Amino acid sequence: MKRILLTGFEPFHEYKINSSWSLVDSFENTMSDLECIKLRLPVEFKAVSNLVPEILKQYQPDIVLAFGQCTGDSIRIERVALNLDDARIADNSGYTPIDKPIHDDGKNAYFSTLPIKCIQQAIADKNIPAIISNSAGTYVCNHLFYELLYWCDKLSLPTKIGFVHLPHLPEQVIGTQNPSMSLQQMQIALHEIIKIL
Repeated sequence: MKRILLTGFEPFHEYKINSSWSLVDSFENTMSDLECIKLRLPVEFKAVSNLVPEILKQYQPDIVLAFGQCTGDSIRIERVALNLDDARIADNSGYTPIDKPIHDDGKNAYFSTLPIKCIQQAIADKNIPAIISNSAGTYVCNHLFYELLYWCDKLSLPTKIGFVHLPHLPEQVIGTQNPSMSLQQMQIALHEIIKIL
């Protein structure tokens, strides 16, 4: 049986909800050969650094599929995590790192170990906008992605790691012209990803 860890983030900045946790929290596992663990993570650089090695050791997942929220009209399958924290806004603890490496002994970048092209195609085949992204930013999403890959490398873990950015939900963009995507479409995309994995 495969064990998959799904993570989403708590709300941050001016947002009352976070589409990443809305998706993860709503996921219902219907596969008998899959064990699913769901975790809601803080939008805090230092807390994520402390949590990641403990999470990997405690749950020993075969796959970690992490989700974050970003502005856009497509699901973004992230290719690369950078060894860089550079925040334009403070995290939920008030911390604002500028041009800081995440790990002095880490690689400049790590790449997703999931089949990102297959994932993108499977989602697109359901008529849901999905793209490969070559930048997960330099905020807590990238930080989490990098920490997961860094610790799998350092601990020689076989865990497969991937990160996906989600658009806002419709209720998050009321009164603006920002794009959004329905939770139902995100749920379909998540099921397609898990079928591939």
